Amino acid sequence: MLLKESSFNVIDRVIDLQDASNKLTNTLGLNAEQTKKYHDVINDFYNTGFVESMDEAVEIVGSVNTQLGDMPADKLKEISQYASILQDQFGMDLNESLRGINSLMTNFGMTSDEAFDYMIKGAQVGLDKTDELGDNLAEYGTNLGTSRFRC
Repeated sequence: MLLKESSFNVIDRVIDLQDASNKLTNTLGLNAEQTKKYHDVINDFYNTGFVESMDEAVEIVGSVNTQLGDMPADKLKEISQYASILQDQFGMDLNESLRGINSLMTNFGMTSDEAFDYMIKGAQVGLDKTDELGDNLAEYGTNLGTSRFRC
C-alpha cells in the first residue's frame, strides 16, 4: 500500500511540474531550450523548500524573469530564493521588491547580491514601514542615480 501511495505522489509531482513549466512557457513565450532551463529551475527551486507549491515557484521565477530579464539558471534560482525571502519574511510585494532590486542594480551598479543585501538591511532597520521600499527605490532610484548619489 505504501509503495502504491508513493508512486501516486511521484506521478502527481511530475504532472504538477509539467503543468508549471507549461504555464511559464506560455506566459513568457519561451522556446524549447528556454523551457528546459525554466523547467529545471522551477524543479530545483521547489525542492529547496522556499516555496510550498509549484504554482508559487512559477510565480516567483516568472516575476524574476519579467523584472530582471533573462539570466543563467543558477542565478535565476538564487534570485528567486532571495525574492521568496523578501516576500515571506518581510511581507514585501514580490514585483515591487524586484523593481526596487532592479533599480539598485541599474542605477547604482550593484550586483544582485548587493542589491538584496541593501533591501534586506533596509527592511531590518525600518525603511519599509509604509510597505513601499521597493516601489520607492524603483521610482526614485533613477533620480538618485543621475544625481551621483551612491550607496
